[in-house]
Amino acid sequence: MKNDSVAGTVFSLLGGVFWGLGGMSGQYLTQNGICSAEWICCCKMLTAGLVMLLAASFHGRKHFFDVFKNKKDCVQILVFALFGMLLCQYTFFKTVALSNSATASTLQYLCPILILIYTCRREQKRPEPKEIFCVMLAFFGVMTLVTHLKADALALSPGVVACGLASAVFYAMYTVQPKGIIRTYGVLLMNGWGLLLGGLMMLPLAKPWRETVQPGISGLVALLLIFFRRNGFRKRHVSARREQDRFAEGESVCVCGAGMHCDRVCAVFADRVHTL
Repeated sequence: MKNDSVAGTVFSLLGGVFWGLGGMSGQYLTQNGICSAEWICCCKMLTAGLVMLLAASFHGRKHFFDVFKNKKDCVQILVFALFGMLLCQYTFFKTVALSNSATASTLQYLCPILILIYTCRREQKRPEPKEIFCVMLAFFGVMTLVTHLKADALALSPGVVACGLASAVFYAMYTVQPKGIIRTYGVLLMNGWGLLLGGLMMLPLAKPWRETVQPGISGLVALLLIFFRRNGFRKRHVSARREQDRFAEGESVCVCGAGMHCDRVCAVFADRVHTL
């Protein structure tokens, strides 16, 4: 049991680090014209889905297609593939392409607020004071990013804000919606089917066969980081390690993006202090 706990923590932290590095890699690829957000999303989901299904086949081939034998579960996995996988990943990478990885990650991590609202309504209870405080901090951080503390101006384009907020909504769905089918069929199998089906749904939009990608060595490294992004380090015993996972994601994004964005953040607060 102890070994499982340690392994779960390690894999969860690695998954979080690769999530953050994957966002920075997506920024490098899209903003240097190597490939589009649509291409990244489609190829990443198809590849990761096939790998995870292959891994799941070694754990239990007997129940491999059981999710499609039950109409209710079949609908659930299709909803998960569309909203929890495809739209969650596409809106994130689209926000990265339109702005940068740090902005996309900040906007997407408004999702705990949505999960808190959903949980409080479902369980008919009020949020705790510390939860309200965390919501206020998150809201203040996003408002600082979006407006630079100027009430009459937007520092980000409406398209970036809309896409980033949509990614938060779909990330909340990714977290909450598949709970039942994952409990029944397992996280590895459901993530694999969700990714593969999401990638297939993305094909008509992405049309990856029409896009010529010549990444070079640095671009190839970036692509590998994206394909390892979280899914390469997901294990059955890490569901209780979400806090470490989120911490690692935030740390990797902050470390990679600090040199790029700290001057802008400091300038915002310096400007506000100067005008007071």
